[in-house]
Amino acid sequence: MREIKFRGKRLDNGEWLYGSLVILNGRYFIFDDANRHEVDPTTVGEFTGLKDKNGKEIYEGDVIRSPLSEDKTRPHRIFYHTGNAAFMGALVDRKELCYLRLDQDWIYKFGK
Repeated sequence: MREIKFRGKRLDNGEWLYGSLVILNGRYFIFDDANRHEVDPTTVGEFTGLKDKNGKEIYEGDVIRSPLSEDKTRPHRIFYHTGNAAFMGALVDRKELCYLRLDQDWIYKFGK
């Protein structure tokens, strides 16, 4: 079973927080241990339960790179597709969707 957690950037200082997400009266909060901080809702992403080849956790909203060949890669933004009940990757430079095997050791994050 995968771990359910979220991340988001604090409104007061822009720091990334990781923990439980609570939405109260239209405001978004991340609870980490005993603290609660309001976060920017546009930065909130759910943990996919997967890690990249370097051991970094992959969250909804992350941009990952997948290979076209040994020396070329393509960027994909991770999102949750409700129709497929799965995390998927959408090509950043196009509007099309593609399925990615997010459990492969060649996946790595860039940015964030």
